[in-house]
Formats: sequence, structure tokens, C-alpha cells
Amino acid sequence: MIKQKGITLIELMLGIAIFAITVSFAVPNLREFLANNKIIATTNDFVSTLLTARSEAVKQRQTVTICGSTNGTGCNSNAWENGWIAFVDLNADASVTAGDSILMVKNQANSGMTIRSNYFDNADWIQYTSRGVIDSTGTFKICDQRGTTFAKAININVTGRARLATDDNASGVFNDSAGGDLTCP
Repeated sequence: MIKQKGITLIELMLGIAIFAITVSFAVPNLREFLANNKIIATTNDFVSTLLTARSEAVKQRQTVTICGSTNGTGCNSNAWENGWIAFVDLNADASVTAGDSILMVKNQANSGMTIRSNYFDNADWIQYTSRGVIDSTGTFKICDQRGTTFAKAININVTGRARLATDDNASGVFNDSAGGDLTCP
């Protein structure tokens, strides 16, 4: 008698069903994981720019400006997700002019992100003085299509110190520099 090797149609269907159930649970979690990583990466990029700008302002004893930039060569946007630059601003006019040197260029943030500033005296740029301080406090909020529950924020105090926002009132939403819950555009 010859013994047959293989699987039956019922066994194959059961295996496919188990695989399909497993994938149906894994895919939404993977999407959430990827979206969380995108917003964290964008936040880290922005914090890195702020820390570098502050450090360079003190080190070079010059004003350093950070502004929204779509072309990487000048200040031309307050939609920070389109890109930003940090540059030594010799005449502190928030404009790249002769003699200024660009320190960092960040191209467009991850797709679906918005980065907006709140409470600063100027929404288009911030400046660190040669002492590493800024002229006003404010918040940079980083949002994606999932809304405020998943948003991140960077609060900057008048001494120029940037810190990640926290949820001080246990509402499930991070707080801006004024103490209120973040809102996404």
C-alpha cells in the first residue's frame, strides 16, 4: 500500500483562515506603529534643529534664526511642515542675506504632518540671541490626520529651552506653553 503525503483541502482552508485572522489583527497595529514613528521622527528632527540653533547662537555669539522654508535657501513659509532652515543671522532681520550662513536645512516633513507655531511674537520664525534666549515663549505643535490625541508638541520658554510637552491635566492631550490642550489645524 502506497502512503499519500500532503495536506487535505480542509487543512489548507483552515491554515489560510488562521493566517487571514492573524493578518487582520496585525495590519491595523502596524499602521498605528508606523504613524507613531513618523510623528516621533518629525518631532525629533525639529527638536534637533532647535537645540543646534541655540547651541550655535551661543557658540558663535550671533543671532540664529529658524524659519519655515520651502526652498532651503530663504524664509518663505509659516507652514513649517514644508521644510525649515536654521541660519546665522548677522543682522537679525529673519532673512537670509549676504554673509549669513545656513546651519541646517530640513526638507518637507513626513507626509500628512502639520507643524504650526503658537504664541510666539512671530509665527514665521524664531530667533536665538547670542545668549541662547528668545524674545517670546511659544509652542510648536506637530499633528497628523489622527488629531490631537496623537499630536506632539515642543514648548520653548523665554530662556530658549525646548522641551517636549506633557499632559499636565490628564485630559489625554498634551498641553501647550500657555497650559491649554493642544489643538490641531
